[in-house]
Amino acid sequence: MSTINGFTPLQVNFGNTARAVATPQLQGIPQPAAPQESATLSSLPRGVCFMKDGEAVYLPKSGEQMTLGRDPKCTVPFQDSEVSRQHARIAEKDGKYYLQDSNSTNGTFLNGQRLEPGQWVEYKPGDALGLGQKIELTRSPNDLPEQLPQLKLPQNNQAITVGREPGNSLQTSWADSSRSHAVIQNKDGQNWIMDRGSSNGTLLNGKKIPSQQWVVLNPGAKVQFGFSPQGAFHVAAADKPQPTVQPQGLAPLKTTFNALSPQQGQAILAKAEFAPNPLGFRAAGAAECSKEFLLAQGLEPKTTFECGDTKVHFSQPYSLGDNRAACVGYVENKEGKVDIRAFYRSNSQGLWRAASHAGFNGWIGKGTGEESTNLPIPLQMALHSQAGHQVKDVPDNVAKQAFYGSLPVGSNTPPEELQKELHQPAHLGDFQKKLSDGHGVPESYRFHDAADAPNFSSSPANISYSFNHPIHGKVDANCFTSKGGDCSFMFYRDSGGRAWLAQMEKTNSPLTSWGTRSDPIEHGDLAMPAVEYRQQIPQGYAGIQITGSYADATGYVHKLPVVADFRSHLGLG
Repeated sequence: MSTINGFTPLQVNFGNTARAVATPQLQGIPQPAAPQESATLSSLPRGVCFMKDGEAVYLPKSGEQMTLGRDPKCTVPFQDSEVSRQHARIAEKDGKYYLQDSNSTNGTFLNGQRLEPGQWVEYKPGDALGLGQKIELTRSPNDLPEQLPQLKLPQNNQAITVGREPGNSLQTSWADSSRSHAVIQNKDGQNWIMDRGSSNGTLLNGKKIPSQQWVVLNPGAKVQFGFSPQGAFHVAAADKPQPTVQPQGLAPLKTTFNALSPQQGQAILAKAEFAPNPLGFRAAGAAECSKEFLLAQGLEPKTTFECGDTKVHFSQPYSLGDNRAACVGYVENKEGKVDIRAFYRSNSQGLWRAASHAGFNGWIGKGTGEESTNLPIPLQMALHSQAGHQVKDVPDNVAKQAFYGSLPVGSNTPPEELQKELHQPAHLGDFQKKLSDGHGVPESYRFHDAADAPNFSSSPANISYSFNHPIHGKVDANCFTSKGGDCSFMFYRDSGGRAWLAQMEKTNSPLTSWGTRSDPIEHGDLAMPAVEYRQQIPQGYAGIQITGSYADATGYVHKLPVVADFRSHLGLG
């Protein structure tokens, strides 16, 4: 193995380009074949599509069909309210795949064009299939075998090279691979892949990556060198031997808090900028916000949280209604540019978050996943402390103008500017392994690397405080670093003994212009709180009803190994 000099990773955001497609009628689609008693995976290539999270979905075998929908009996079930119980079908006929909308409520889309219910259209390589507005499956340009060989990742800042030329770490034999095709580099525990200008390209989860640019490569991904199925691999987790000496973690970014004088707060407000509002009107019927309005309501910056090169100034918290608290965030970068943001405290998790945008009816946008909207743990402590004593009671129209009046109206997709600032979430374990109801077995959720797990034994929590929450009551918060020192974990426990993992974050991650960490960690089902919406609790785990909307979820949450270890640390069994 060799080390690459001048390593400059670039984060690439993939998108899909809609194009017009022909929509021929398809007659005589066969009925689905009866399920077999036992089935073995074939190594022969099959059509495959990929979801946004990179999960592969293999298309039907010759002459067969598959169903997609919210019904757990569907071939590919989805837990999403926009997806109908029987939403769409895909069928194979004469070597081609065809798609049909099953009279769904929110529609089936092919490359952005809504299909007529019952009409069969060809689903071609490269096509984007949409179920409603949230679920998207893009067909890979190439078929893949179901049993892919594993590609082991490098470790310890080493690299592996891929190509036909002798001397490559992985010497390829298929004709469409290049002599020097690609390189995979480990950098401080994260793996990256770069195509070296190969003739036929390198595909990651079914999509070609740009040439000569670094792209994050996570365990579990599908990578393909060239277009031949022979060049497809399943990325395995890197073998990381247990260290005899506990590793030193990356230095966390220095954080400080400072109170602002009225003059300092007004100076920051004077140079602050609102997010663009191209539609010209705001969500939830809110009036347009302004600096004069914020100053008149006493919502100018009062406190500064400094994290690395970024300063997050924030106002006094105010009541947003529906048991929520909110405050105005003023995020200042190292060049002195100040962006006005909307911060709020969630009902279920009890966390403070940054809203990225809003829907017309008041739906709050959540970045590229809830973990990407969580404010840093030290800032959580400060906001909880202030909200526990100093929530400003304001009329409903004032709260809406302060919150929604500063948020752009958008769709389910976060603003492009935020997507550019967020890196691909890190996966510390298989925390989203799905069963028929959309969740996995909680006991199976363990960290890939023991060094990434929280360290309960060698030191007390480095942050510990309490706050009052309208649903959870009195909550004790405890923060622990990981055994490797790179991550921080925030655990909550309420007065009834319920405990849950509230937040994971990389303490050396810089902040975005929304005040959030630019390197989120994928929580998956580890983020389920002890009290949750009943419909979001896995089947068979929901306990007593707590309020009209929320139920006890500890039957699931307390079986998560990381939560069980935390409760054991507290002596709760």
